[in-house]
Formats: sequence, structure tokens, C-alpha cells
Amino acid sequence: MEIPNIIKQEASKQGFNSVEYLASFEGQEVFGLSRIGEDGRPEPTGLPTLLLLKEGVIEKFCGTDAMELCRKLGL
Repeated sequence: MEIPNIIKQEASKQGFNSVEYLASFEGQEVFGLSRIGEDGRPEPTGLPTLLLLKEGVIEKFCGTDAMELCRKLGL
């Protein structure tokens, strides 16, 4: 899936430079955020941060809420 620009922009605002489509969940598209260093390797960011998109509206999940959602998605 191509990452929507609205998600790329929000990820950048949140300080992330990499976005991955993860799944569809209850009518929302779920995207995982991360940072990739100049050397091409992932940088540690702590607990996951997820963005959910439905009809142009973004919902952010981070910390333990994101961990719980990952569990529900089987990730």
C-alpha cells in the first residue's frame, strides 16, 4: 500500500522519518512509525507509535496503548 501524504506529514511532525503500513483494523488503516539513521539502520525510539487513518482523520496510539493494539493485530 502506498503511504498517504497525510500520514507522511504527521509522521514527520512527530519526529519520525519512516512509515510502514501494518494492517487494517476496524475500518482503519494502521501505520507504524520509526526513525532510520543516516547509516540506514533503525534508531531506537522506545515503545511503538502507530497512526490510524479513517476517512481523512488520524488517531495516534503510543506507549502501552500502541502495545495493546499491536497485540490485537498479532504483531
